[in-house]
Amino acid sequence: MLRLPVGPSLSGMALARPVLDYQSHVLLAAGVVLTPRYLHRLQDLGYREVWVEHPVSDGASEPEPLEEATKRQAMNTVRAAMRAAAGGRDLPLPRIYSLVEQIAQDIAAHPQLLTSLTMLKGADNYTFLHSANVCALSMLLGGWLGMRGQLLRDLGVGTLLHDLGKAFIPSALLLKAAPLTAVELATMRGHAQLGCQVLQQLKGLSSRVPLAACEHHERLDGSGYPHGLKGEDISLPGRICAVADSYDAMTSQRPYRRGKLPHRACEELAAQAGSLYEPHVVETFLAHVAVYPVGSFLRLAGGLVGVCLRQGDDSLHPVVRLMAPGERHPGKEPTEVVANSVPETVVLAVLEPAEVTRLLAGAAD
Repeated sequence: MLRLPVGPSLSGMALARPVLDYQSHVLLAAGVVLTPRYLHRLQDLGYREVWVEHPVSDGASEPEPLEEATKRQAMNTVRAAMRAAAGGRDLPLPRIYSLVEQIAQDIAAHPQLLTSLTMLKGADNYTFLHSANVCALSMLLGGWLGMRGQLLRDLGVGTLLHDLGKAFIPSALLLKAAPLTAVELATMRGHAQLGCQVLQQLKGLSSRVPLAACEHHERLDGSGYPHGLKGEDISLPGRICAVADSYDAMTSQRPYRRGKLPHRACEELAAQAGSLYEPHVVETFLAHVAVYPVGSFLRLAGGLVGVCLRQGDDSLHPVVRLMAPGERHPGKEPTEVVANSVPETVVLAVLEPAEVTRLLAGAAD
């Protein structure tokens, strides 16, 4: 399966993974053959990429850390929590804790290596799926850092609700495709404090839970918001959520920009460790994240291009199927190599989605 940009070139291809709408219903099921009508509708809804089946990636395997039912449950639960907050009602805490337990169970099957957690998001469901992603990323990261039991569950609840304050931000502002004005940016930044206030007022909630909402935009050097906290003044949940939130935001497709490829997001986190982000948290994250997700096209030092089939022993050494020399598809007996294992397989670049589309178009000629 490959993750490719939504466009005319996908017509006739079958979806490898389902696409959910903003109400967490299955918009298009896995196996559905894409038509021009479907593709136009996906573009109208703000979907920039989809997972499709393609012969070039036959045999590629990458388990999803979150089950489809968990994703739908997450969207519905976060939506219900935000509606309750906006309406001044009690949050559905039993439902929230139940979801966090389910996320914990899902990711327990893949505790060592983060694979394809970034889910496809449309303009209308971005906040809900982003919240689920950040929760799962944070719980994985918290576990790698040694958090267990109730500490980890509180981290999960706090990060699931880290954007709760967006319930009070006008939807037109949340969905705006153009750059925000200074006034709009100030309004948007208010979501951190608003969400924090709602969580701090809840009875029976651990004082650890609001920390992610309060501090996920704080930065190590004091340049963040809402309070400009520095260094150790930022809690561990806040520092964990900052990395998880930033990574998912950077790699997500938005109406106003394309998401970064995972390796670019990792490079940015590494470059800002020690200034914006806690170095140990970043180092732990980068030691586990799949830098080259399954389906990535890699340009290797030996002059060949290959597609990542599956993860190897660590994040920098995936198994890659080489493309046949001078052709745009695997040979009759395709060769598989381990990236970065010998000089000829050192990864020089990851192809951008547009490059992959052109490459595959050449295969059809």
